[in-house]
Amino acid sequence: MEAISNSAAAKALFHELKSNLSSARKSYTDGSAQQDTGKTTYIPSLEVEETGTMRKGTSIFTAEAHAIPRAMEITYGHDEWTEELAILTDSNTAGNLKSAGTRTTIYWIPSHVGSPGNERADQLAAKESLNLIPTKEI
Repeated sequence: MEAISNSAAAKALFHELKSNLSSARKSYTDGSAQQDTGKTTYIPSLEVEETGTMRKGTSIFTAEAHAIPRAMEITYGHDEWTEELAILTDSNTAGNLKSAGTRTTIYWIPSHVGSPGNERADQLAAKESLNLIPTKEI
């Protein structure tokens, strides 16, 4: 709520963070919940856009948290070497997860303040959560 009420400060903070991560590969993760269709996660990494619907009754936290290791699988399973992965999530709770023993750092970023990667993640997660037939069931 604070980021939304002071979007200029939130944008400035995000751009500072992003400039500090210029050498890292970035992955934005998000989730969306719809009562009718279940929960969904969205994971972009290495220009991969992947959505999948969680089983009904899955919490939004589980959906958001599932996206993080999936982004790591996509990135580190790719042929191209990745020195450092920065996962950017707007989930305050999932942003507190730790990635011990990896070259991955998880950052919490404010949602809906104009970050293109986060906005794209949000759009695709919301679109998937409205699908009556999941793109991919997780």
